[in-house]
Amino acid sequence: MPPESRHVRPPWEDRFQTPTADDLIRCLENEQRQAFELARGSLLEIDSLEEHLAWRGIPWRWSFSYRLADQNEPPLAYLVPEPGHPRLVLPLAADAVSSQALSRIPKSLRGPIIHAPRVGETRWTAWELNAPGQVSDLIEFAQASLGLVRA
Repeated sequence: MPPESRHVRPPWEDRFQTPTADDLIRCLENEQRQAFELARGSLLEIDSLEEHLAWRGIPWRWSFSYRLADQNEPPLAYLVPEPGHPRLVLPLAADAVSSQALSRIPKSLRGPIIHAPRVGETRWTAWELNAPGQVSDLIEFAQASLGLVRA
């Protein structure tokens, strides 16, 4: 009888084992890991935002969400540590970004806003975190669009 082979799932995919933040981040490639950690640190610096790690189902699996402290409102942002494709997701009000406002947003950020899927009154904008250099513009945009201030 052949030995039993066990398929071990990466922490991000294993619904039945709650991973640590380090477990999830360790599965990212080097530049993506740096970008993800920079985005995470920047979100944690925003005054009154709290981080929560939770199973979000498919496709986000184990992800971080950020919501205002002491509020039961939906999260303002998500960090999805998918190996090979980590991303920052901002659910924006569908009417929040006009064509005039788009012209003031850095060109590198516009595509995901324009092409974001719309569910009800929300546009689900998502940017892959591939390099640390893109994170500062992204966090500045997130702060401005969500009306948040860094601590």
